[in-house]
Amino acid sequence: MFEAQIAFQNRSRLKIKTLSMDIYQEVTLAAGNQTTHYGFRIGGNAMEEEDLLKVFGSQAAKQERKLRSTSTFSFLQSLQENLDTNRAGNFQIQVDPKAYQSYSGRLIRVTSTAVIRLVTPMCMKDPVVQIPLTVCCLSPPTLPPPKPVSSHEILPAGWAPSNVSAGSSSLSLAAAPTAPSSPRPQTAQP
Repeated sequence: MFEAQIAFQNRSRLKIKTLSMDIYQEVTLAAGNQTTHYGFRIGGNAMEEEDLLKVFGSQAAKQERKLRSTSTFSFLQSLQENLDTNRAGNFQIQVDPKAYQSYSGRLIRVTSTAVIRLVTPMCMKDPVVQIPLTVCCLSPPTLPPPKPVSSHEILPAGWAPSNVSAGSSSLSLAAAPTAPSSPRPQTAQP
């Protein structure tokens, strides 16, 4: 699941029909002098005009009129306020489980990009912003190994618990326990 908050300011007189966000992945394979690449969409979501009005509403229109005469710094501050007060567009995108993790190696490179598009009713190009992403999978937490069933371990015969230590500084051949000697089978000599 990918989550993002988007805030923007519409300085044109056109209404925005749709705010969409898509995530694309491109895989590049290189071997010798040959390279091949292919891209595909791994997720996306869109907000229609009605949803945009609910999120930004008339408050956004008032801010737009106010900010047209202000500096870029105050514009950025207002966008940050929108993000902080949750008046921004919240996007939740279900990422395809078959998506690759981002990787850059000698022969293979996997890159991901988020494409944010504002669709307007004009016949000119819609504003588009592309943001590079890193896709990674979080492995589920691992459980610790189970504790021993008994509180004491069974040691082989001839081994005393006082001779067994875990620290490397106390290891020496003289202090190492020895196993009891086993009788050798007698062989008949000719």
